[in-house]
Amino acid sequence: MWVSPYMGTGNGLGNGKCSMNHTHIINELKPVLSLSDNACLTELQSGEVNRVYKLKDGETRFAVKSLARDEFSGINRFHQFLLQEQLAHREIAPAPVWLNKAQDLWVESWLEKRLEQEIADSDKPGILAGVLAQIHKQPITVRPLDLPKRLFHYVEKAFLEEDDPLVKQTQQVIRQYALDYVPAEHLVLCHNDLSWGHIQSLDPVMIVDWEYAAMGNRFFDLASCASINRFNEQDTERLIARYARQADIAQSTVEHYYYEQKEVVDTTEALWTAALNASCQACV
Repeated sequence: MWVSPYMGTGNGLGNGKCSMNHTHIINELKPVLSLSDNACLTELQSGEVNRVYKLKDGETRFAVKSLARDEFSGINRFHQFLLQEQLAHREIAPAPVWLNKAQDLWVESWLEKRLEQEIADSDKPGILAGVLAQIHKQPITVRPLDLPKRLFHYVEKAFLEEDDPLVKQTQQVIRQYALDYVPAEHLVLCHNDLSWGHIQSLDPVMIVDWEYAAMGNRFFDLASCASINRFNEQDTERLIARYARQADIAQSTVEHYYYEQKEVVDTTEALWTAALNASCQACV
């Protein structure tokens, strides 16, 4: 069946006119996309950092992301734009269309979410494992994620002192798991934010929201997927078992590195949340 990838929040108007708080976005996009006066934005369910819109102008559709609230992530949107161009060429991601100079307004082709049938929650870990394995096999080489640098970037943005327990935990994790080095057999293209909601289609596989993607540790990506989707122990076992088969890696090896990287993911998410909270407080 075909469904919208997000549910509307009611901020878009059905009469072809735009609400006033969307006017500045429309005005910026008009000359770039040759929009008519009837172009309208509908705000969709968004994340904690970005606002996502569906842009409609006659029969033309775009997905628009307002990134103005992201003052802490450290993401280089230009590099992500170039990466997504490669992914779109591989037909695994929507084609990016435009990024403004301030890197706070992103436009890409619109995708409807397409699922052939309702999928049981118990089947989702296995499907996500297969999708991750397919992402990890993509013949795309981009800049590797410097995870220690990213972690200390979050420390700085969260205004954490050196004696803060989370900072000490970060230093310990970096030392214990040698995060400045990824073995060649573990280094692959990673999504690093793969929730079930980011899968738009399974046949063919089509994924959205690649903003945290980079070359990185496949097992960090696996542990991140389990955390983002809030998998319980049984779900995690399914994820690991299916990924081991799909990636042709011994299950015991996947289990070992998964639980090693889980601690890294937990620390990363704690720092990300601290940086987000500090950013939100600064805007109040």
